[in-house]
Amino acid sequence: MTVAEKKVRKTITPSPKAVKDLEMLAKTYNKTQSALIEELIEEEIKEIERRKRIEAFERLKEYRKYFKGVVGNKTFQELKSEMGSKI
Repeated sequence: MTVAEKKVRKTITPSPKAVKDLEMLAKTYNKTQSALIEELIEEEIKEIERRKRIEAFERLKEYRKYFKGVVGNKTFQELKSEMGSKI
């Protein structure tokens, strides 16, 4: 195990219902509670990152109207190649 993969002991205090739910999920998926918590956290992080990318895309779509015609009909790739390594 590398340093980045080394497990860290962390004490949490969930409600009794959360404990029962976690135990049931772990048994259902045949995983340890720790593995299940890690997976749930990773899934939530991926969802947050996905939402951020969608929001950024929506902002770009909104800004598009302000820059329409400024660069003509060139694609981002064309503009990037014209500017060289500046982007």
